[in-house]
This record gives sequence, C-alpha cells and structure tokens, in this order.
Amino acid sequence: MPIETIQLQFYHYPSPDAEPYWIQLEDWLAHLELGRDQREQSYGPRSSRAWFYYQNFLLSKDDILGTYFGIDSNNKVVVTGTLVDDDRGVRKKYNIAGNGMWGLVLTHHEHRQRGYGKALCAYIDKLVQKRVDKTKVSETYSLFTGYPPAVKIYTQLGFSLMRQIVIDDPGRTGAGPPLTRDLYAKTYAPSLVPV
Repeated sequence: MPIETIQLQFYHYPSPDAEPYWIQLEDWLAHLELGRDQREQSYGPRSSRAWFYYQNFLLSKDDILGTYFGIDSNNKVVVTGTLVDDDRGVRKKYNIAGNGMWGLVLTHHEHRQRGYGKALCAYIDKLVQKRVDKTKVSETYSLFTGYPPAVKIYTQLGFSLMRQIVIDDPGRTGAGPPLTRDLYAKTYAPSLVPV
C-alpha cells in the first residue's frame, strides 16, 4: 500500500496568519461528540484563544510557546498542538521540572489515521531542536499521555516515560474522578554537528 505524502502548512499563534484557524478550532471544540471525541472533552472552556494567550504570552515572553495549526490543502485545521509553560497548572502543582510542556495535540476526527499528528509533532520537535542548536542551551519539555498511538510517536521523537501522576483537578468540564497519566519528558541537547 503506498504511503500518502503528508502535505500540511503549519501556522503558529499569535501570528496574524493563524487567526482564521482559531475560529475553526473553537468551532471544532464546541461541537464535540460524546464517545467519539472523548479525549478532547477534557479541554472544555479553557481551550480558548484568550486562555492560551494569557498562559503563553502574558505569563511568558517565550516566542516558541503557543498554538500550532496543521492546515491541509483545503485550508482546514486538521491537527493542532501547543507548547505551553504549564499545562493547566499541573507542572507547578506536581513539581515537573523543565522549560515547558507539550499539550493539546489533537487530530480532527475526520482526519485521523493519516499521520497528521505525527507530522505536527515532528514539526514542533524540530523547532525546539533548532532553537537549542542556536542557543547552545539544553531544554526539557514534558507531556502527559497514555494513548498508545501517541506514546509511539513521542517515544520515536525521543521522549521517555518518567513516572505516573494522579491529577486530582484536571480542569475538565463537569465533575469526574482524578486522572492517572503517564508523564514523558525529553531533554533537547545542542547538536554536535554545526547547523
């Protein structure tokens, strides 16, 4: 079976070019279906432009943080992911060291199983590595997952399982029991080969 070539354009918010894609993302998150979009349910009302802007740009002046959009040839958001200083306060609360966290890596239900999530993760991974190579300063990023396809992608990118954490207030819509999540981390070191 031939492998489909992944052709996505990537945009980073708060670039003005990314503004139309926020509208698509907000519409996507506002119309989740129970069951089909179970993982996305945990983001709830905090998955808003204002919240991400506050978390990423008012609390931190780091220009690599923010929301990344993968846009297909039809100009539609098919995948999104973020780099944040702290994912809903859990990095601080659970004493997770490092420079930030990956979070909200989601592929739209109509576009799953096509490699879009992997493509976006590889794109973000390369951005972080490029910055580390430029600054010559190592950086560590963490993420939570227990979803087997995501675990495969992250471990291929060099993330390692660190520990399990029980999150007692995951910021979900509605009440629910605490969540047990696997914490993965990756330290990006400057490349030995000049870039």
